[in-house]
Amino acid sequence: MSNFSFSSSANTGANNAITAKTTGTGNGNYFGIYSQVDGSSGGQSAIYAFSTATSSIFNAGLQAAAVGSTSGTNYGIYVSAQNGATNWAGWFGDGNVKIENTLEVDGAIRFTGGSPAID
Repeated sequence: MSNFSFSSSANTGANNAITAKTTGTGNGNYFGIYSQVDGSSGGQSAIYAFSTATSSIFNAGLQAAAVGSTSGTNYGIYVSAQNGATNWAGWFGDGNVKIENTLEVDGAIRFTGGSPAID
């Protein structure tokens, strides 16, 4: 299934199977990990992440943060979907969606099932 396989285990502390760090000072974009998949059949995912731990704290399939000191904007998640018959930049299949701060929508809001509840 894979060309490279890494595994790691520890009883305490942080445990990483793969660590990547990129540092730059010039112009341009810097990527800690860049992944591209090219295929013509089946589903294609450049990054597939999941957590199957039995933690009593939390499990996260993907955890991301942007904490850089910048005069610009930090995005925890920045996604795009293009060139398909249908394009969804975000799709949440199972589970609820929670927003702890402000939700800003630049466009229409469409409800396709149920009734919207505002508490």
